[in-house]
Amino acid sequence: MLNDNPTNQQVLKHTALMDAGKRLFIEHGYQKINAKQIAAEANVATGTFYRYFEDKASLLLAIWDRDFQHHLPHVNPSMPVWQTIQATIQQELDDLAEFGLLNVVTSVSLYNEAVAEKLAAENAESRLVLERILKTAQATGQIRNDINLRLAAWAIMTIVHELVLQDEAQHTQVTDLENLISAMLSPR
Repeated sequence: MLNDNPTNQQVLKHTALMDAGKRLFIEHGYQKINAKQIAAEANVATGTFYRYFEDKASLLLAIWDRDFQHHLPHVNPSMPVWQTIQATIQQELDDLAEFGLLNVVTSVSLYNEAVAEKLAAENAESRLVLERILKTAQATGQIRNDINLRLAAWAIMTIVHELVLQDEAQHTQVTDLENLISAMLSPR
């Protein structure tokens, strides 16, 4: 962990470790990499790794904090709700694809409580944004009134995350998702 007033050299080493860790996690997977390999890739001593990070999970969390940008789409109240939903889904796909570590984070979350909590919080934030949009759509009669909005938001974001995990995001058009969602939610 960096102290409150790090030197330029400390910032450079910290950044080099995060960059090396991300590169190695993506190339080889989280389980196959250790602190010594990350330090070597960053051209620092293994002890330097432990000066800044308690373990690989704390490095992963630091990379996540630095690199995962959760952008909320610009929502224009006059924009049709389906366009807002489409923009929200596209933004989520773009954010997750740019991050590049969703597979690593998901697998580590199965046994690391801190990573699991952070993943759950990020997922909850995404679902809440979408749930608010769906609530507006329901209130204006654009989607069915008998839909459980929390469940619908969860299902949609689960599909989006699964597409990224399965490397299908680039093969799936947002309009395909929109058509699926429309079929599920549109008034009968």
